[in-house]
Amino acid sequence: MINYSDATLEATIEVKDLFENPDKKFELKLLAGEKGLSREIRDPHIQKLGLVLAGEFHYLDPYRIQILGKKEITYLQSLKEETQKDILEKTVERSPSCLIISRGMTSPKTLIDACNR
Repeated sequence: MINYSDATLEATIEVKDLFENPDKKFELKLLAGEKGLSREIRDPHIQKLGLVLAGEFHYLDPYRIQILGKKEITYLQSLKEETQKDILEKTVERSPSCLIISRGMTSPKTLIDACNR
């Protein structure tokens, strides 16, 4: 039996490794945040940003890959632009390793702007 809560990475990797590793077929496209490619990913688990986007920023684990799926993007788009900016600014201030948009969703401009700061 494997206890996934105890799983750790054998070695810390940098975000750029997700793009440069030819053995992995993540099919990622960099949309923003080029300055953050050297950030470390220290936790092998992913984190969905639902609670964080609702303002519960203490739940954000900065060493995990943060995932924005259909629900998270739809929720963001339902908010007024100023609210989006505020939430996203507070999210990126916590320096998450990286944010990945899944399911081919289109990134809101507010998210790209926040990641490029």
